Amino acid sequence: MTTSRPYRFFLPSEHWVKIPLRISRREARHLVDVLRVQCGDRVELFDAAGKQAQARVQSVGREGVSLEIESERVIERRGPIISLVQAMPKSQKMELIIQKATELGTAAIYPVRSERCVVRLDAQQAVERAGRWQRIALEAATQCGNAWPPVVHAPVAYSDWCEQARACDLMLLGSMEAGAVPLRKVMTERGERPCDSVILLIGPEGDFTAGETKQALGLGAIAVDFGALTLRSETAAIYGLSVLAYELGTLN
Repeated sequence: MTTSRPYRFFLPSEHWVKIPLRISRREARHLVDVLRVQCGDRVELFDAAGKQAQARVQSVGREGVSLEIESERVIERRGPIISLVQAMPKSQKMELIIQKATELGTAAIYPVRSERCVVRLDAQQAVERAGRWQRIALEAATQCGNAWPPVVHAPVAYSDWCEQARACDLMLLGSMEAGAVPLRKVMTERGERPCDSVILLIGPEGDFTAGETKQALGLGAIAVDFGALTLRSETAAIYGLSVLAYELGTLN
């Protein structure tokens, strides 16, 4: 006989201070109105920074939900920090990328506006879109059990990201250029060398321009290809992240 897994619920770190935990009905709307939790039910909490807890519902009312923590632990992040720099595709495709990147254990997502991107956002739209994308990441983390959902940054111009890029152990540029090296070869030759941080850059449909590629190479990126077939931007992102997660053991 199997038991069902407790409902999983994101709870911001600031809520973990008071005992018992009290969550407003607005914040716990999904628990109350959709999942119909009742007194005595168990839920699993996570704070998006590695902390998880098993808790029991003490009360449910108009004012919200009261929870008593029964056990608590911190989940260590596995393997190197993997970041995705993604040239923005159309809205639904970007949402798919964020969802799947979360499921694959990506630590950070940087949406960028490259020259061939169709999507153009003003400052307000960029902030609003980033907020929506972060919520999608949290929802995906809730479903898949990821204790470390990615931080989704507000979109910026590709050139601006390049100017602010931090050093990393391995930077890979998905490329359709003739000189690109097979991703498998790069990972095989790298072997067991220590690697704490990896950045994967994925361009738009039609690839990065020659100038954008040169910028990435100037940062130390290795241009890699994903095989003989031409992949859509969202497929390339998911494929590249899957290979890195497997090779670097971030999902083990």
